[in-house]
Amino acid sequence: RGDGFKPNTADTHEAAVAYLTSCYPSLTFVTWWLNGADDVVKYKKWEKAGENSRRITMGRPGDTEAVAAAIQQTPLDPNHFLLGPEMPDVSSTKVRALLRARDDRALTDMLHPAVMAWCYENSPYQPR
Repeated sequence: RGDGFKPNTADTHEAAVAYLTSCYPSLTFVTWWLNGADDVVKYKKWEKAGENSRRITMGRPGDTEAVAAAIQQTPLDPNHFLLGPEMPDVSSTKVRALLRARDDRALTDMLHPAVMAWCYENSPYQPR
């Protein structure tokens, strides 16, 4: 993007929460980090869940069962860790590559048309 934006950093998160709090001072914002089950399994992210690190994990084919088994063996507060439903097998890595290649045919099977249009206009994954 060229504007210095670095997604998923503490600075951008804190800035976003500060902005939302200034816009809606009567609300309390609680952060939940969202990950796919494959990433949660790879880095054992259920171990990091807690009051200051709430997590929602969306199931991914081949990894949902491993997360479910791990959280059954680990006492986790549902106020800190949630396992959502298994989602279709859509690879974000593949989506980024297809965006760069402007492969609209393949992207149509993976993204809603409005999401695809937004990505072409706003995402850092512009064609090279």
